[in-house]
Amino acid sequence: MADLSTIHQFNGVHILGEMYGVDSKSLDDMELLKSALVSGIEKSGASLCSLQEKQFSPSGVTLLALLSESHASIHTYPEEKALFFDAFTCG
Repeated sequence: MADLSTIHQFNGVHILGEMYGVDSKSLDDMELLKSALVSGIEKSGASLCSLQEKQFSPSGVTLLALLSESHASIHTYPEEKALFFDAFTCG
C-alpha cells in the first residue's frame, strides 16, 4: 500500500470561533451579519461563489458562504447571546 502522504499534499486553514455576551438584537440582524461575513471574505482574498441565508423564528440566523476555496458560516443564538463562526480554506 502506498504512503498517502506522498500521494496528496494538502494544506488548509480551519478557523472556529465562539462569541458570547453579544447583543441579542445584533445576532438577529440578517443584513448586519451578512455584511460582516461578506466583508471578511473580501478582505481575506477568498472568492465568494454563493451565499445561503436562513432567518429562524422566533430568532436566530444561519449564513453559509460557498467559497471557491471552501466555505464559511455563521450561526447565531440570540437567546443565548452567542455566535459561532467557521471558515475553511484550502488554497
